[in-house]
Amino acid sequence: MAKEKASFGEAVCFYCSFFGGHVRPTVWSLAFQIYTMLPQLAMPVLVKVVVDHYIPAQDKRGILAVIGIMAVLLALNVLFATAQRAIFVRVIKEVSRDLRNKIVSRLQTLSLTYFYSKDSGRYYSKIMVDVDRTEQFANVFVNNVFNAIVMLGVLVGVLCFVNARVLLMFLVIFPVLLFFVKIFKGSVRRSRHFERLAREDLSSSVSTFLQTSLLARLHGHEGFERRKVDNISAEVVEKSTEAEAQVGLFSALVKSTNIGFHILVLGFAAAKVIDGALTIGEMMLFVTYVGMIRNNFVQIVNVFPTLTAFAEATSSIREVLESPDVEYNQGKRCLDTVRGEIGFDHVSFAYDEGKCAVMDLDLKIPAGTTVALVGQSGAGKSTFVNLMLGLYRTNDGVISIDGFPVNELNMRSVRRQIAVVNQDPILFSGTILENIVHAYGDVPQAKVVEAARRAHAHDFILELKDGYDSQCGEGGVLLSGGQRQRIALARAILREPSILVLDEATSALDSVSERLVQGAIEVLTGQVTTVVIAHRLSTIRDADIILVFRDGRIVEKGTHDELAIRDGGEYAELLRHQSMESRVA
Repeated sequence: MAKEKASFGEAVCFYCSFFGGHVRPTVWSLAFQIYTMLPQLAMPVLVKVVVDHYIPAQDKRGILAVIGIMAVLLALNVLFATAQRAIFVRVIKEVSRDLRNKIVSRLQTLSLTYFYSKDSGRYYSKIMVDVDRTEQFANVFVNNVFNAIVMLGVLVGVLCFVNARVLLMFLVIFPVLLFFVKIFKGSVRRSRHFERLAREDLSSSVSTFLQTSLLARLHGHEGFERRKVDNISAEVVEKSTEAEAQVGLFSALVKSTNIGFHILVLGFAAAKVIDGALTIGEMMLFVTYVGMIRNNFVQIVNVFPTLTAFAEATSSIREVLESPDVEYNQGKRCLDTVRGEIGFDHVSFAYDEGKCAVMDLDLKIPAGTTVALVGQSGAGKSTFVNLMLGLYRTNDGVISIDGFPVNELNMRSVRRQIAVVNQDPILFSGTILENIVHAYGDVPQAKVVEAARRAHAHDFILELKDGYDSQCGEGGVLLSGGQRQRIALARAILREPSILVLDEATSALDSVSERLVQGAIEVLTGQVTTVVIAHRLSTIRDADIILVFRDGRIVEKGTHDELAIRDGGEYAELLRHQSMESRVA
């Protein structure tokens, strides 16, 4: 994982590594940027020539020639400046695109343990805010730092030629300004770090607020969520104010020091003119160039706060990109066809170093089998499924798909042949068609309709105003619970999976919706390996195998008929309780 406070040099090297595919346009952009400095550098030199030579000689043609040279330089400057900006903006936007893609790809390979260790708002902040800060750095570097370094090199060279002694007097200011940077470097970096953490907390809080806004309104507790956001916003204000106060003091000291030194140089140069050591043109050139040196050096020093923000942003991004807790698929065996045989060979797993979530699971599920997982909440059912999908890595034992250990398989190739339907189906803001087809490429409309028919979704879709083009709303809020489940099932059917996972897919539905969804599920069972996490035992009577979980272990295994008559059995007890609840209802 990236160091919490990596050096600025490390941050720059990290960011520059993303320019590898954009070298040529970057070089052209910097070349054009150098040209745009020519009119500014040439003007004082041309003024010196006019004042010291053409005016005393009353040479009007020479003066016109100078005006012509400046006109040509300025006309070309417009052309080169426009090209430079267009090229550079495209480059940094492409780099930001690459950076965001890298973060998103990494998040998709991180283990669930890491992924769920932070709120989604923090990841949003890294993808959006921190990448935007790297863009700000790129703009500042090219338009301020690079520009200033080139200008300083030319200016110092010219002034050394004109009068090195006067120049050396002014250059005494550089160590003073660097001393200010050294004093403020640590405190500003710490302030930016705490400001970034507060900003991530705010992103997380806003994300939670949006997720719970309906709940807060239903309970009449709008003020509770509003106060949570406000409290964290106040923390952001506090940390930002603290950081900016230090930046303000730093900038004021730099500005005052520079103006004071510039006045001293002006007086010294004027004295040299009186003594005859400098011409008036040389004095004008010297004072103008010294002012440009001062401005460019201040320009470099004043971007120091932006550079600290950039270093903090890259540190935040590297927390994700350099996390070792990832799933590696490259070079592993791909399964083009999955039969659906699943094996657990004495598998144990614990979250972090806590209590084992599952212990010594040992079983084999033949292809085409319907397996039901039952047990109290926290018994290990969902962990079993996540281990099977390769989303967690076992602490002990081996999980296999079609006889191949999961850790030797490219699990992306396997998951493309698995469909999962959750209790809370995952729908996104878009049309019903887009939600069914999600990431499946170009699919004929007839195939989508057939999947919807088999999921008992086609009829209600046609009753909607826009049919398959009807909007679902974020999270499917524009649809009922049963409709959302059937859309999710249609998506699963369309994928033609070899393994189907149903995570309590009917537990939250009314009886009518449950019958429809259950009918859609029965279309698939028997054709593919089906793993069902069930709360209502009535939905799994026909399962080939029922696994009863308790405290992370499989305590019973068999068919419904076998387990229902087992005296003192866990499954029989669950069945009896649900039967009593049903009679009371």
